[in-house]
Amino acid sequence: MIDHLLLAGVQFSRTVVGMMTRPYETYRRIMREGTLWELPYIATLLAIYFALASLVKTAAFRPFLLTKHFVVLASATGATFLFAVGLFWFVGKLVGGKGELGRLGLAWAYTLIPTVTWFLVTSLLYVMLPPPRTERWQGILFSLL
Repeated sequence: MIDHLLLAGVQFSRTVVGMMTRPYETYRRIMREGTLWELPYIATLLAIYFALASLVKTAAFRPFLLTKHFVVLASATGATFLFAVGLFWFVGKLVGGKGELGRLGLAWAYTLIPTVTWFLVTSLLYVMLPPPRTERWQGILFSLL
């Protein structure tokens, strides 16, 4: 099991770099060679983002609110993921698709990486340079600018 996870970690890293440099070839490779062992790495990245987003959204260290926000984000993402993969699988079977459910799920999971990257960058920018017209000194400075 450890061997599978380590190999999947190398494959995951290779795939993330490939998504930036050669996205079409990389997604074809995911569909051909990807394994479900790569999913824990994607889930870990999502969990890290959900934890950071909870901190940004709550703006105070209140464990109950942080946990609630984290659980809501994770649940909504999981439900949407399952719905989207199920819908694509169902429609694919209706039109005669011959793909595998696991590979479809893996490919869809990899689409979350650019999304999480975008949301992470915007969350960090929100903290470093809040929107104009907030009462924090950065927001006032940005409004003046």
